[in-house]
Amino acid sequence: MSLTFSPALVTVEHPHDIHDQIPAQVLALADSTAQATQPIDVEVTVLKDEDTFVVTGWARTTLQLRCGRDGELFPQSVRATVEHIFEAPHPAQIDLTPFIREDILLEIPLNALCKLKAGNRCPITDEVIKPRKESTETIVPKDVWAELSKLEPSKPKARKTKPKK
Repeated sequence: MSLTFSPALVTVEHPHDIHDQIPAQVLALADSTAQATQPIDVEVTVLKDEDTFVVTGWARTTLQLRCGRDGELFPQSVRATVEHIFEAPHPAQIDLTPFIREDILLEIPLNALCKLKAGNRCPITDEVIKPRKESTETIVPKDVWAELSKLEPSKPKARKTKPKK
């Protein structure tokens, strides 16, 4: 199933509201770090401005993401703002599905972390998570600059040329 609208049915006086769901399979998330099991709820309004269509609204779903701290899957709500402009010429049907898919995927955190319960306990495993020690030390060894200074850049060799007559 895809989410489409017909430009012929949208007028300046009558914007088109879409309240629908897209199946989770559209996201194509079936790997070990993220899984889509819930449908995507979509609420958008299509406005017409001369020959341009403006689609605004939101899309939201709940994904199963792998926690970067403990490695367990946890539910994460994802809400994306939908804002797209379609300029003329227009096909008979405009499919919003790939645009909404992209909006949702861009909202997935790069390093998902489950929200800890009281006492720094993981909500899935109930394990106590100890915070990492912060350090003010640099990760670059102190002697790195001395080692780099030992390297000499190669000098280009001068070429002899004959003067032009």
